[in-house]
Amino acid sequence: MEKEYLDLLKELIRRRPVTSDISAVNNAVKCVRSFLKERGINCITENVDGRDVLYASTSSGKVQDILFNAHLDVVPAMSESQFEPYEKEGRIYGRGAGDCLGNVVAIIQALMERKEYYVSAIFNTDEETGGSTALAMVERGYGARKAIVVADHYEDCKITYRQKGILILKLTAHGKGGHAAYIMDPEQNPIDLLARAYLKLRTNWQNPSSPEDWRDSMNGCIISGGSARNQIPDTAELTVNIRYTGKTTMEDIVESVRSITGLETEIIRTCCPVSGNPELPAYQVMKKCHEKVFSGREIGFTGMCGATDARHFIKLGIPIIIVAAAGIGAHSAEEYVILESLYQYSRIFSEYIAEMQAVFAPECIEVKV
Repeated sequence: MEKEYLDLLKELIRRRPVTSDISAVNNAVKCVRSFLKERGINCITENVDGRDVLYASTSSGKVQDILFNAHLDVVPAMSESQFEPYEKEGRIYGRGAGDCLGNVVAIIQALMERKEYYVSAIFNTDEETGGSTALAMVERGYGARKAIVVADHYEDCKITYRQKGILILKLTAHGKGGHAAYIMDPEQNPIDLLARAYLKLRTNWQNPSSPEDWRDSMNGCIISGGSARNQIPDTAELTVNIRYTGKTTMEDIVESVRSITGLETEIIRTCCPVSGNPELPAYQVMKKCHEKVFSGREIGFTGMCGATDARHFIKLGIPIIIVAAAGIGAHSAEEYVILESLYQYSRIFSEYIAEMQAVFAPECIEVKV
């Protein structure tokens, strides 16, 4: 990768674009916009509740053939030193180097190399807290004709074509409070009720054995109840995080949890799963580009249990592909991106833009909600 792009990556890290710091995030948008406009790329800045979002394209119009997406916001650093990037042993260290500023730069280099094609990118600014800015861009008419490439999840020589949805539930047990010195009927103590209900739910729910075991998963995350060491509370609560594939509807999952536990069940947060068809041309072309860059390596397709902004592009009805450069230690004190991988994925993105010109848009359509 050319020095000017690595310098841009380092400058973005120094701008400290932590999601909660809107001014810093907007400053990062200005930095990327300036870099692109000086090199002849069309840029539009949209504002979503005070946050700037950058749309870059090789030609005018909100809809191009290929749309790339990567986010410019980062999580807080473990120490201020993470905002001073440095190179060591073929890596760039710094907050956001792997998640997701390195991918931003890889996309930018691909745009610069393929100005003659119809290609665009959305650089949104709140992925770490839900990605509402990406959704807003879709709602404002930005999209693509053939495919969307979300650069935000690395799997070694694998292309992600599906991701699980999220369903967060709060389970509440109601009982009868009182002084902890006195014997309480277990059927009235909400903590006992909650504990038994969760154990029953865990017994009835068989979690996947591995990421490749594509089934719904469920894990308890937060338990709360009571405010004093000598007082039995009136209620106790448990928050569970469910990652679901879409084989069972969200409504059926909620009803099943309610039926098994017998507890009040409240939906706290949801996001839908994403599922594509790897046999379609858009996915096969991406595989071909990987095979060209990773000569001799076996390239496969996979799913991911986490979530990216891919879900916000579902309504566009075109293939969504999730790939990224090798970013290691995301959100940790030792976050970095591997420079060779950054170069490889910039090449893959560039090759994909060119190869997709032979694919007609109607052949691509296939995304399931």
